[in-house]
Parts: sequence; C-alpha cells; structure tokens
Amino acid sequence: MKASLLAKIVVILCILSLVLGIITMDKEKPNKEYGSYSKNININVNKVAVMSLEGPITSSYESGFFSKEANASNLLKSLQMAYEDDDVKGVIIRINSPGGTVAMSQNIYNKILKLRKVKPVFAVLD
Repeated sequence: MKASLLAKIVVILCILSLVLGIITMDKEKPNKEYGSYSKNININVNKVAVMSLEGPITSSYESGFFSKEANASNLLKSLQMAYEDDDVKGVIIRINSPGGTVAMSQNIYNKILKLRKVKPVFAVLD
C-alpha cells in the first residue's frame, strides 16, 4: 500500500516537473558555436581565447610517466587556430610548468611571437 502511494507521488512529481520544464523552456534555438541558449549572442562575436599549459614542456616524440607532451602539442594547435580565427581578438595563456625541452619551448615561443604580431597575447604564471 505504501509503495504504490509512493510510486504515484513520484509519477505526479515527474509529470509536474516535465510540464513546468516545457512551460519555462526558452524558445530560442541553440547557438551552435557556443552550445547554449541565448537571445543576444551574435555568432561573429569578438572573443578572447584562454589556453592552458600544464606540466613539463616536451616534444611529442618524448614520453614519460609524468609527461604531458600532448598538452604542449595542443597549445601549439590552439595558438595556430587563434591566429587563423579573425573573431579572436586576444589570447591569454595560463602557464603552470617547470620548463621543458629546448625544442618544444622554442616552437611555442615562435608561435607566440607570430601571433603577437596580429593580436595581443598575455601570460599568467601559476
């Protein structure tokens, strides 16, 4: 008897929740670029790219147990994407690294210099 009453209450609450969700749902279509519902976002909005570099900076062919070489490679790709994207007006790079190899550090440095010629770049050291 108590279980069926509990089940009925749960079903009623689910139905009420569904109805309230439909009533209060935003009728705007989702903005595909940002993945959210918004009324006033222009798709071609100016952006500031925020990137992160965590752990040792190593080349992609080096590996180790504590190595995050994919992070440095991903940063290079992200810097290139920010360079090519006209909507990106500036870049912030969060750096939490003890350093790394000369080759990968030089690659990142060169990519930042190239990007700095067209957009402001700021570094935040954690």
